[in-house]
Amino acid sequence: MNRIWSFVLTTALLTVAALPVYGQTSDCKNPNQKTYNKKPAFCAPDGTRGAGVSLVVNDEAIAIPDVRCSCLPIALRYNNPGVLKTPQGGWKTQMRDSAGELIADAKGHALFGSVEDGIAAWGEWMKRQIDKGQFTTAFQIMSLYAPPDDCVGSVGKPPNCPYGINPTLEYAERVASAVNKGANEELNLDGADAGGREALYAVFSAIATFEIGSDFCKSKCKISRELFEKQWTLFGELLPRRLHLCSIVQRCVERSSTLRRQIKDIPDWGIQVYAALLDFMVQPWMNAVEVA
Repeated sequence: MNRIWSFVLTTALLTVAALPVYGQTSDCKNPNQKTYNKKPAFCAPDGTRGAGVSLVVNDEAIAIPDVRCSCLPIALRYNNPGVLKTPQGGWKTQMRDSAGELIADAKGHALFGSVEDGIAAWGEWMKRQIDKGQFTTAFQIMSLYAPPDDCVGSVGKPPNCPYGINPTLEYAERVASAVNKGANEELNLDGADAGGREALYAVFSAIATFEIGSDFCKSKCKISRELFEKQWTLFGELLPRRLHLCSIVQRCVERSSTLRRQIKDIPDWGIQVYAALLDFMVQPWMNAVEVA
C-alpha cells in the first residue's frame, strides 16, 4: 500500500513540475518565452499587433516573432505602446464597438485598431501635457511613467519591492542622452521643429520600451520612425488648435533657421501678405479639420 501511495505521490509531483509556470512557458516564441495571459478578454485585431515595432537583439532589429494575444504584454496586445488609459470622451483614434462605445479593459487601458493609432493617441496625450507646461525635462516625463517613490512594475509597496524601486533617474538619463542632454536639462519638445521631434521620438521610444518590458525587448524595442513622424504630424504641434494659418507660418519663420535663410531677403510685410493669401486659400479646409 505504501508503495502504491509513493508511486501516486511521485507521479503527481512530476506532473505538477511539468506544468508550464506563468512567464516560463516555451509555447510563446518571443525571446522571453513568456505567456502574459492565457485567455485575454481584449486583443487588438489580427494582423495589426506589433506592426512597426521591432526588437533589438545583438544590435540587430528583428520583427516580433510571436504576435499571438497571449504572448504579448498589454502595450503590444492593445496596440497601445504608451499604455494609455481612457480619458473622458476617449482618444480620437480609440477603438469603438458596434454600439459606438469606447473599447477599454477593466482598468481603463485603451485599445487601438493599429500601432499607428496608438502612437497618435500618445501624441495627443503628450501635446496636452506640453500645452499645460507640465513637462520640460526627461526626469519630469519619466517620473510620471516610473515614479521614483514606486516599485518597479508597481509590484509591491515601498520599501517592500521585490524588483526594487524604480530607477527613474537612470531611465531619464537614457532618454536625455539620445538628444545629448542631461536628465534635468530642458528638452526641446516642439513637434513643429526637427530637433523637437528628435527629442519626442527618443522619449516615446524609451517609454514604449519601458511599458512593453525590458525582458520582452531585451536591449530595447524600436518603433518605426516613419510611423512616429506620420502620426505626430497629424496629432502633434503642427495642428495644435484652430490657429490662423498666418500664425503657423510666422512660427515656422521664427523657429526654423533653414527657412529664415531662405527668405532673408523678403521683408516682413511680404511674408504677411504671402501668409494671408495661403490662409484665404485653405481656411475652409482648416475649419473642417477637427483638432483639440
